[in-house]
Amino acid sequence: MMTEIRQFFLAVWLWNPPYGQYALIALAVSLILAWLYVDHVMSRPAARGTAESEKANEIKRSINVRGHKPRRKPMVPFTLGNVTIDLQPGVKDILHTAIGGTSRLGKSTSVIPLYDLPIGVLTIALDDSDPIRDKVRSLADGIEWQSSPNSATGLDLLRGDPLICSEVLVGGFGLVGTGRWQRRARMRVLSALEAMDKHGHQRSIEAVAKALATPIPGESEANKACADWADRLQHLVRTLGPALGPGLDVAESLRQGKKVLLRMNRFLSPMDAPMLGGMLLVHARAIAVEAGVPFILVIEEAGQMANFQEEISPLTQAAGARRVSVVIITQNLSKLPKEVTNNTSVWVSFAQEDEAEMKFAAQKLRPLLAEHFRREEFPNEGRGIAYVRAPGVPTSLVRIARQRLLHTEDEDISVPHCQPEPEVENLPTPVDLKVLPAVPGWVDLENPVHIRAWKKLKYDVGPSLLWHPVTGFTEGEPCLVWTGTPGANRPKMSVPGGTATVYRETFVWAGGVIPEKYELDHLCGNGWCCLPEHMEPVTKAENLARQSGREKALKARAVEAAA
Repeated sequence: MMTEIRQFFLAVWLWNPPYGQYALIALAVSLILAWLYVDHVMSRPAARGTAESEKANEIKRSINVRGHKPRRKPMVPFTLGNVTIDLQPGVKDILHTAIGGTSRLGKSTSVIPLYDLPIGVLTIALDDSDPIRDKVRSLADGIEWQSSPNSATGLDLLRGDPLICSEVLVGGFGLVGTGRWQRRARMRVLSALEAMDKHGHQRSIEAVAKALATPIPGESEANKACADWADRLQHLVRTLGPALGPGLDVAESLRQGKKVLLRMNRFLSPMDAPMLGGMLLVHARAIAVEAGVPFILVIEEAGQMANFQEEISPLTQAAGARRVSVVIITQNLSKLPKEVTNNTSVWVSFAQEDEAEMKFAAQKLRPLLAEHFRREEFPNEGRGIAYVRAPGVPTSLVRIARQRLLHTEDEDISVPHCQPEPEVENLPTPVDLKVLPAVPGWVDLENPVHIRAWKKLKYDVGPSLLWHPVTGFTEGEPCLVWTGTPGANRPKMSVPGGTATVYRETFVWAGGVIPEKYELDHLCGNGWCCLPEHMEPVTKAENLARQSGREKALKARAVEAAA
């Protein structure tokens, strides 16, 4: 039978050219393509197992996006998007914070809310930090010192106890290859300062350098190291000039609740920068001892932390013992000293690029995996998005709103060619409204939609009465009321592609996240309020239950007041 079939096809090919030949050629090509496809599929790297992929997705879905607020009024609130952490949960309890991630994602911007608190803030910027610098410059109580001869004020590193000053002046000694002689150098500086005080001479770094350079018989190696350090001190004084001298009393400024920025000049010599950075960190430790009041210490290092391992650990320990909360901003969380990581309670991580940093972040922000910290895993390429974890706060995904300087009343923030929406008469809003001249940081002044909305938002007069099923009634800031076109009994506005509910838009602009099928509960009870701080994402059932609970609480409050 098979022989007859072969003979038949052979006859077709021989007696019906060229169609029979074409059929065989097409069959051969088909077989080759099939082989190539199978080879391609079999040679591809195996995809991640379905179970592993599902586990990663399940972990990501379990991360809190609804925010968190302390049950009682925080003493030192640190607000990251819709998560608020109390950095001083108890009278003697202090939380240290570490913030990591690659550049230009919002690490420095995330700490800006701390500068609006009624408490002193000392910032040691070991590299330039534009958001913090701009914020301090915009504050009436902001003070900036920079390592430049053009600095508006001087920094006196020789103020205070001679022993502490001697530690300050040799703060970066270990970074120049002669660190084993640091103790000898400190004793020589201490003797020089005590001699100046005894004879009534004014302290000066030049005199200290001269004493360091004076050789002591029998200490040839130490003499060489101290002479080298003396030469570096003299070079630093010549470079910075009046920036190193009497002027700024940092401890007294912190007692007054001021915001002090000690900023390293990015153009400072590579030889001088690590040396001065070490001195500033030891000076900060001395200030923590001298100030005698709680304050916040922010260390912005932008990749320089590896140079200051010896100074960071004792600084965080001394600060914690004196109720000073330390916030460290770094690109390399994994390179922090173990003594620092063991005493750090609040962890914030933006997107990472290095595998070691991803693994370290995953250890501190459980239950996330290292792969969750890749930049492509974040919305918006990771800009302004971070994970945060703290005592009592589960690992949460937060959006850091861009901070902008507050505009003065005479500045025009209008956008040309922006057609306003028609006004509606007899709008049912409170009668006593006032415009607050300060523009919140969540208003993007480059976005016409934001600006059009801001023009129709006005603050109510007087504080608002907030109600939460856990905390009960609390007093809050005034409601931000929508005065634009209403729609469907709630504030509506035009956006590209249609219309949107205004308070949902402002909540997202401020960094809030609204999970799918969730609603926003107005803690103030005012459905026309668009202030993000007055809203909380809840399910529809919970929202209805809260409305009923709020009404009962108001009635009970009225009965109690009447009695």
